[in-house]
Amino acid sequence: MAAGEYVSVSSQADAESADEEKERGELVNQPDAELLELTGIHEKRGLSRGLAE
Repeated sequence: MAAGEYVSVSSQADAESADEEKERGELVNQPDAELLELTGIHEKRGLSRGLAE
C-alpha cells in the first residue's frame, strides 16, 4: 500500500513541476498574455479589473 501512495504522490509532484515549468516559460515568452490570463482568473473570483491587474 505504501508503494502505491508513493507512486501517486510522486506522479502528482511530477505533474505540478511540469506545470510550473510551463508557466515559467509562458511568463518569459508571453508576459502580456499571462497578465491577461491572471487578470481574468482574479476577475472571475470577484475582484474588480483594476485590482485584478
